[in-house]
Amino acid sequence: MKLKKMLEMDFIKEFQEHLETDFEHELLHASLRNYCSHGNPLRFNNFAFAIRELINHVLKRLAPNDRVMASPWFTKNKNNVTVTRKQQAKYIAQKHIPDQLLDDVAIERLDDGIAWFNKNYSSLKRLHPY
Repeated sequence: MKLKKMLEMDFIKEFQEHLETDFEHELLHASLRNYCSHGNPLRFNNFAFAIRELINHVLKRLAPNDRVMASPWFTKNKNNVTVTRKQQAKYIAQKHIPDQLLDDVAIERLDDGIAWFNKNYSSLKRLHPY
C-alpha cells in the first residue's frame, strides 16, 4: 500500500488528531513510510520500533512522571520503575480522580482498556524485540 493512500485512511486520521507536535507527526509519517517500504525485509521491525517510540513520546507528553506520581491512586512499582506504562495510561484516562470516586463498572472499563493497550503495545515489541 502506498503512503499517500494510508494517510487517507480514517483510523490514521483519527490517530493523527491525538498528535500535537511536528516531531510526533514526522515520526508517524516515518513509521508509516517504513511500513509501506515493500522492498525492505526489515519494514515491519522498523515500523514497530518507530510507532512504539511515537507512543512513548505521546505517553510522556500526556502523562509526565511528576503528575502521575502526584495522583492519589499512584503507588510505587516493586521493580524500581518510577512510573509504568499502565500508570501513564491510567493517568491519561483518570488524571487525579481517586479510585474511591469511581464505581466498579468505571474501574473495570478502565482496567480493560489499559489491559488492551498494554497487550497491543507488547505485540509491537514482538515485531521489534530490541
